[in-house]
Amino acid sequence: MLLFLGVILFAANLASAQTFFDGTFDLANWNTTFFNGFGTVSQEDFDGNPDEFFSTAFSTDGSSFISLATSIRADFSIDPSIAPIASIGFSFDARAIQLDNAELGISLAIEQGGVQYVTPVSDEGFFVTESTWVNVFGQGLTESDFNTFGDGPPIPDFSISGLPISFGFSLLQSNPALIQEVIGGIDNYAVTVSLVPEPSGGVLLFTTSGLVVLLRRRNSRFAQR
Repeated sequence: MLLFLGVILFAANLASAQTFFDGTFDLANWNTTFFNGFGTVSQEDFDGNPDEFFSTAFSTDGSSFISLATSIRADFSIDPSIAPIASIGFSFDARAIQLDNAELGISLAIEQGGVQYVTPVSDEGFFVTESTWVNVFGQGLTESDFNTFGDGPPIPDFSISGLPISFGFSLLQSNPALIQEVIGGIDNYAVTVSLVPEPSGGVLLFTTSGLVVLLRRRNSRFAQR
């Protein structure tokens, strides 16, 4: 009986997950912000993996040899106050369309409470040098895997006290030539959000009833001795 109840409790605590995917990139769904630079974005109809892809062309503003472009899709959103986040995984295809002497870093980006966070390129993202499509991915990301380039809390809040989180991606260029345009492409964007497991009321009620029955049977056995 105890083994049976343990199986029920284990099944009740399995984490659910939600996946967001975009392979066509309607620009009306995406909002791009540039840090230490300026640029443009476009939906390209050809040469994706396959067909459409998201293109970002950006340059530094001369104040730094590093600039960042983050693109967020607001409707790709999770509210941790309703469903706390256990971890995040991502996978998307990327290519370097124009580099010259620059480096192009690709990573996951999220936005919470108006603050944007990215995964460090050296850790969970990648520097892309190929003009052909390559896959960029990361798994098991938690709050401490993100940094912010703006004002606000240093890391996001995945707990029940956290504000809604929207998902996207970031392109970072490191360019010693300063003002020089870099172009990068993104396709087959996918993010999977694993939610903190929460036992359902029905399973808890059934389990509680089972425990009562078990205790009654044990008491009955003791009374017969």
